[in-house]
Amino acid sequence: MRMSSIVRGAVLGVALGLTACAHSDSPHALGGTPPGPAAAPAEVPARIDVVFDNEDIYEAFRALAQQARISLFLDPDIEGRVTWSAHAVPWPDALAALAQVHRLRVERLTVHGVAAPCFWVSRTSSPPAPQTEFTGTRVSLRFDDTPIREAVRQLAEAAKTPIVVDEGVPDVPITLHLWLPWDLGLAHLAQKYALHLVRTNGTIHVAR
Repeated sequence: MRMSSIVRGAVLGVALGLTACAHSDSPHALGGTPPGPAAAPAEVPARIDVVFDNEDIYEAFRALAQQARISLFLDPDIEGRVTWSAHAVPWPDALAALAQVHRLRVERLTVHGVAAPCFWVSRTSSPPAPQTEFTGTRVSLRFDDTPIREAVRQLAEAAKTPIVVDEGVPDVPITLHLWLPWDLGLAHLAQKYALHLVRTNGTIHVAR
């Protein structure tokens, strides 16, 4: 079964799986030519119809992602209401227009093994996506109020990659459901909990 959706601070989508409890509580920059329908997989609808009347921006992007069958990553600090409509509009144009109205940046992500288009959405005032290409193997992990060090330990074990949480990071409980490439899941974790990833000598450090 294929799923399509979007969660604030998380990646969801047609081929990435569902991170249903990740909302809180991210290579195409807005302003250029949007990715054209011809470049998208055949099953992605060319045109969409959406009507938003004072809709939460999170729900607006969710609806767009569902119709377009794409995967979106929203930074957790994006918020607001949307009154906007699009009828029989190519989904790349609708995505670009919705982002432009709210001064958001849209960057294309390359995710290994995922044919559906994937995008990172953030404020133009925020830093660009920390990375736009993800090649990790897919993992299926569920954390519910799990201490962050234990969650990272399990993620590192599934990824077969050394990942450590630095001493300065509080061992707070996190809630995160992942079914996606492990490096994309790690980027999601860092983004949601305002942490940074530092790579040194083959080890990934999760730091404040």
